[in-house]
Amino acid sequence: MARLDYICAAGHVTEVLRARYGERPACPNCGAATEILWQTSFPNIIGDECDFTIHNLSDQPEHFTSKAEHRRRCKELGVVVKDRHVGFDHTDKSPFTTKWE
Repeated sequence: MARLDYICAAGHVTEVLRARYGERPACPNCGAATEILWQTSFPNIIGDECDFTIHNLSDQPEHFTSKAEHRRRCKELGVVVKDRHVGFDHTDKSPFTTKWE
C-alpha cells in the first residue's frame, strides 16, 4: 500500500493510505474528486529523525532525536558504532536474514 497526498479542486490536501492502484478517494473535507499531489520531496523515505535512548554510552542515559546528533556524540567520545550480524545457537543462521545464492 502506498501513502499518497491527494488534492481536491478546492485546494484541500489529504494524506491517504491507498489500497489499490488507480483508487482516488473523495476529499474528506468537501467530498470533491481528488488528484494525486506529486511533490518534489519524498516524505516516505526514512530521514535523519529518530527517537532513542542509549544507556551505556556514558554515565547517564543519553536521548537522541536525530542520527546526526548520535554520530556527533559518538565521535566526541571516540566510539565506533558497529552493526553486525549475530546468528542464533552458535551458527550464522538467523530468521531475520536470508541466505543469498
